[in-house]
Amino acid sequence: MTEVEVAFVGALLHQAPDGAAALLKLVSEEDIADPRLRVVLGLARACVDQGVAPDPAAVFAVARSSAAVNGEHQLKVLSKCLADVYTSSVVPASAWFYAGQVLWAAWRRRLIQTGDRLRLVAQTSAEDRLDEAVAEEFAACQTMRDRLAVFAGGAA
Repeated sequence: MTEVEVAFVGALLHQAPDGAAALLKLVSEEDIADPRLRVVLGLARACVDQGVAPDPAAVFAVARSSAAVNGEHQLKVLSKCLADVYTSSVVPASAWFYAGQVLWAAWRRRLIQTGDRLRLVAQTSAEDRLDEAVAEEFAACQTMRDRLAVFAGGAA
């Protein structure tokens, strides 16, 4: 888990439904690198969709009732993750700052992944596929950059 992701998800778990909903419009599960935190974020989203604050007990209840997390071991892992994130030294009022940092980190990861994918395409694909692959990767990067620009504009 990266510190900024822990901080964001921890701050999210302290939000009322409206505040959490606004944050979740900005940050998606794909923006989070840690798979455990992606699950927590998805479960928090399910809470907010039901009009419930995404506190750890609510997130755990949704996980159990929806069978999004199965088995005793997985539920224990989720419980520990929720406790660790919720009790980390986050400042809930800084949730927007943390969200921006998550987006910047996601943008950087996206650029690295794009480079890796384009290298592979350049090495292995037919020539007629190259332009299409570059266009697809550029569009995905531009979408991420546009989301980041919306955040930066909203934070100003």
